[in-house]
Amino acid sequence: MNTILWRNEDWAVTPYGLESVVSMIDYPIPKERLCELLPGTSSISMWPQHMAQKSWVDVDAFCAAYLKALELHNPKGRDKIDLVASLAKAEASRWP
Repeated sequence: MNTILWRNEDWAVTPYGLESVVSMIDYPIPKERLCELLPGTSSISMWPQHMAQKSWVDVDAFCAAYLKALELHNPKGRDKIDLVASLAKAEASRWP
C-alpha cells in the first residue's frame, strides 16, 4: 500500500491511484485508468458500474472514493466524464 492521501472504510486514494483496503482484497486501480469509459459510451465512466457488479464492493464507499480520486489526481479525460450518469449507472447495476 502506498502513502494514503484520503481513505474511507473500504478504499484509499494513494499516489498510485485508488486501492482497496478491504481485508484480503487486493484491487488497485492505477490513476491512469480512472477515466476509462464504458464501452459504447462517450461520457460514462466504466469504474462505478464495473465495481457495483462485484459482491464484495460497498458501492457507496467505492463511489465516494472514486470521486475523491478524480478530484485529487485530476487525470486526463476527467472533463469528459458525466459523473451524475456514471453514478446512476452504478446504482442501477448494484449487486443484488
